[in-house]
Amino acid sequence: MYLPNVESFDVDGIHVLLRSSKTPVISVDLFIRGANNTAANASELAQEYFVLKTMIKGGTTHLSTKEYRRAILKLYSQLDLEWNRDFGGVTMKCVPETWDSSWSLFTDLIQYPAFDSSVFINEVQTWEVEMAKIRSSPSSYLRYLADSIYLHGHSYGFTVESGMRDLTVDDLPLAHNSMFVKRRLLLVVVGDISRASLEAKIHRSLGQLPEGEFSEPPIPAPARATKNITSLLPFTHSIPTSYVVGYFPVPNRKSSDRYSWDWFSYYFPLSLRRYLRAAKPLYGPSVITVNDAFSYGIIFFATDDPKKGIELANEGVMHAMGDRWFDRASLAIEAQRRTFYQFDNLQSSESQAHALGVAELLARSWRDAYPSQSEMLVGSETSLAIQRAGALALSHINWFVLADTSRIAHLGFER
Repeated sequence: MYLPNVESFDVDGIHVLLRSSKTPVISVDLFIRGANNTAANASELAQEYFVLKTMIKGGTTHLSTKEYRRAILKLYSQLDLEWNRDFGGVTMKCVPETWDSSWSLFTDLIQYPAFDSSVFINEVQTWEVEMAKIRSSPSSYLRYLADSIYLHGHSYGFTVESGMRDLTVDDLPLAHNSMFVKRRLLLVVVGDISRASLEAKIHRSLGQLPEGEFSEPPIPAPARATKNITSLLPFTHSIPTSYVVGYFPVPNRKSSDRYSWDWFSYYFPLSLRRYLRAAKPLYGPSVITVNDAFSYGIIFFATDDPKKGIELANEGVMHAMGDRWFDRASLAIEAQRRTFYQFDNLQSSESQAHALGVAELLARSWRDAYPSQSEMLVGSETSLAIQRAGALALSHINWFVLADTSRIAHLGFER
């Protein structure tokens, strides 16, 4: 199910996706390829993150911070940032009546940002507050620690926090110059504008950016993705129960097994919860998929007995891989439900711009942004195909247990 009226073209070396449609809002999404995948170290990653955070709120060399913010309000525009392990970016929404002025403000920000030191300090302090919140929440802190261990040695293992130690506002202009080069950019626009007018605007603004250098780096699986390891992680505060997550690799959006995994991931949590329903040591089991260039799944539950809980969860995984509830009729019903859900998402120009760009960067092309019912069933027509995708993904699970230090010696694991 392709979105109609989408054009793909290049302007002065910048790749552009344009969907011309009669919408009440024009949405612009300028993606910057790279992030974790191109940063040589955590310091470079932190620089790129704070370039975006600071420039979005800090004005331009032509407008002070106050003038910039007043201009946004006057134009009924909204500017924000994208941030992901595989890309960053800047977004803009405006009404058609202020499109010309909003585009000028948007491109002025991209080309001539003013890195206000007070804005930078505020953003660093905000980040530190958010990190303190993560450390005080057992479930959030477990995810943070598990990510750092599971992804150790991988480009995804770089964190903004670890690169902030010596970061100053003076580091940002040079980082900005390496980010906003045409080879790293993907521009997606959805709204009531023509290709000719957009090409002219790009030529006079973003087309003047330097060409730069960029090559798509390979994104291998981390070393732990082929192992089955259980790790105990101490939590310094007293907590009434233990928290457990299990990490496992799954097909990414470019994989031929992706739709089969999508079907399995829909039924797997239902099967797991059904199997563990009577298991007293486990509370609230859930499963999510992290859809990055390297994609992985996470099983989460809380338990009073993590050793027994992991044993039961592993049994539940085996049960799900052998469960025979994948029939053609139920697949067709679920595919129809997903298609209706996608139609709901199509109502927003902002969601369309984001979905088209992410599909262009992480899937095979923008055409994979909204798969149709028939496309979702390709390669997933039998229970065997779905179970095979699940079995491949769940053959290696890394379990991480977070417990307070007073209980960790009594959990029954070998140290």
